[in-house]
Amino acid sequence: MINLKRLKDFLGEDLSYILSGAFFTFVFRSFGAAISFFMNIIVAREIGADGIGSYHLVLTLSTVFSTIALLGFNNLLTKIVPQFVLEQVKISSLFTRAVKYSFGTSLIISLILWLVSYHQSINGNLEIALRFTSLSVGAMTIIPLSADYLRALLRPRISAIFQSFLIPSLLFGVVLILKSTNQLNVNNFLISYCLIASLISLVSFIVSIKISPRYQDIISRKIPLFNESKKFYYIKLVNIPLRYSDVLILSIMVSAVDLGIYTTSLRYSVLLQFVLLAFSLISAPKISLLLSKENWMGLKQLIRRVSLGIVIITLPVTLFCLLFPQFAMGVFGKEFLAGSPVLVILTLGQIVNMGTGVVGTLLTYSGNQSDVLKVNGVSGVLNILASIPLIHYFGILGAAISSSLFLVLGNLAQVILVYRKFGFYSFPLLK
Repeated sequence: MINLKRLKDFLGEDLSYILSGAFFTFVFRSFGAAISFFMNIIVAREIGADGIGSYHLVLTLSTVFSTIALLGFNNLLTKIVPQFVLEQVKISSLFTRAVKYSFGTSLIISLILWLVSYHQSINGNLEIALRFTSLSVGAMTIIPLSADYLRALLRPRISAIFQSFLIPSLLFGVVLILKSTNQLNVNNFLISYCLIASLISLVSFIVSIKISPRYQDIISRKIPLFNESKKFYYIKLVNIPLRYSDVLILSIMVSAVDLGIYTTSLRYSVLLQFVLLAFSLISAPKISLLLSKENWMGLKQLIRRVSLGIVIITLPVTLFCLLFPQFAMGVFGKEFLAGSPVLVILTLGQIVNMGTGVVGTLLTYSGNQSDVLKVNGVSGVLNILASIPLIHYFGILGAAISSSLFLVLGNLAQVILVYRKFGFYSFPLLK
């Protein structure tokens, strides 16, 4: 029998919270990822590579433009809200201000995207993607803002439900209904996605307001949001070329079928990134608190154990993708078998990404945003410069090579930065 009290004493209060929160977050994200994965299989087999590629392009564009609309406020809330809660300062007005500015920005972006989608130079695949992105970007701005606020209030389970579970669950149910009535096509699928995202965004906002502590509002109205969030915002903007340039460039340079094959191979990378993101999201408030206490030994133990946990949890999926890539891609349909080499290359890049752990989160919350900004900026620019000729000569395989290479180099650079500033490596097996 495992003595839970002794285990908790061994892990410490901070890490026990991390593992508890990460466990439930991982459970909800895993269920959400699994549902989304099986939904992708059904949809891909029904509407083909070009259709699923349109859906994945909408997801990518929604993520990119919602990142722009968020203005870095979600990261700011994660950093400062836990401290305000400890001081019993009301912070609901801070959240509503962030929502007002972010949602207003998303509406402007939506209008621009809608108008651009009608321009005659836009091809059919991109036209559909831009139009549906304009309908979803507002919702995809509110959901992460509400989820990060709830997590900062130490409500990781509710946060994970809104951010990772509800949309794929409801959308999967709609897909089954559409399939049973022979109405599953690209337009119906994307309309369902936009409607469900809008509903979840509204509910998440209401729940966030209801859960906010009822303390006296002393400070939060005086916080200059833009001055405090701009460093987080710059980092998010610089991350866009590094994380999404492959899909964005492919949407212009290759066929809709090739784009669908590539984005489908990314589904396995997304499964791995879910684990990393779960640990990163839950550990962010605790990293901030440990830094404020200058508890360097506790910080070292936390970062390294989190890295070890990420590696252990992602190992089965990693081995499956490396050893059985054709089977992994074949479940989506025969036309997706061409993405097997792409899957292997993307997985190799993710191995390093998982092993480095939450170095980016540590650097960001320790006041080293400018270093993260430089690393990601250089990596992103080089990724774009390399991916264009590689895609031209090697197609989707070139995109996988470029994105994986600069993902690895960017992560290793951040590992070195952590060692220079804190004196330890985030790799679990290095001293």
